[in-house]
Amino acid sequence: MKIDWRPKAVRDLDAIVDYIATDNTVAAVEQGDEIYKQVTDIKNFPEIGRRGRVQGTLELVIVKTPYIAAYRIKGSKIQVLRILHSSQPWPSSF
Repeated sequence: MKIDWRPKAVRDLDAIVDYIATDNTVAAVEQGDEIYKQVTDIKNFPEIGRRGRVQGTLELVIVKTPYIAAYRIKGSKIQVLRILHSSQPWPSSF
């Protein structure tokens, strides 16, 4: 399966890295790499995420981080919809 990062998910990841980088650039790069790696790994097990709060989605808890990736499987693609901090309010739709 192919991973398709939707524009909002890309912006989310960029914002996460930028925010962390204000205090620690090394930690920001490491956190960004970890999120990217774990999300990319779902192509091997697309159904690994829990059922999402938004109908038709799945959620991958990014281990060792406070982030959750919301995604859906569409044909032969995994669409990464958002990367949100676990304390953020969850949107009602994507």
